[in-house]
Amino acid sequence: MTNPKIYWRKIKIKKEHSCPNVSLFRFISDLKFNYKNKKILELGFGHGADIYQFKKRGSDVYGIDINKSAVQTLKEKYRIKNSKCMDVVKQTEFFNKVKFNLIYHRDLIYYLSDIEIKKLQNNVYQNLKKNGLYLFQFIENDMKIKKNETRFRKINKNYLSNFNNKKFAEKNNPLRFLNVSEIFKITKKAGFILIGKKVLIESYGQNESKLRVNRYLMFKKNENIN
Repeated sequence: MTNPKIYWRKIKIKKEHSCPNVSLFRFISDLKFNYKNKKILELGFGHGADIYQFKKRGSDVYGIDINKSAVQTLKEKYRIKNSKCMDVVKQTEFFNKVKFNLIYHRDLIYYLSDIEIKKLQNNVYQNLKKNGLYLFQFIENDMKIKKNETRFRKINKNYLSNFNNKKFAEKNNPLRFLNVSEIFKITKKAGFILIGKKVLIESYGQNESKLRVNRYLMFKKNENIN
């Protein structure tokens, strides 16, 4: 299997426009989060579209990515100076003496081993303010339709029976699927309390031939644990 860190270090960050994740901001807004003047840190920001949206909403934004090209693009394209190239699993302090209201990441945690996830979440805990929030997304499953048909299928309780579990990311992409119950246990043990969750099932392909199941989990720092 391709080493995830090598994979992401070598990814070329394109400078054309990229879109923010609407589901992410809808979920955060549902939890009545006040963006104004909050210190927000994104881990693994990639193209930077999401972190820029936090900046537009009045947040004081910071970013960390393992890819030097991504960091350079963020500084040049979005004028976000508080960004650095770092392995967030290895570094216990993200920005010198800065504590955050919200730390979040997408497209990150499922590239880590269970041991690395534990280290990451311990580091996140230490870098949050009192009652700080921790939000992350991961892929729970990929599915492909059993028969490549173009007809419409009724969305009901039997809809998913038309699909088989099958990964459809490019072959060299080292992502892995995570079990929501196991991830909850790991995160709780790191010192967090679950306050919100969201599932997103999205179709891919011209004729809805693929489905991806995404999970979003929001936690609050539990001051009584660590």
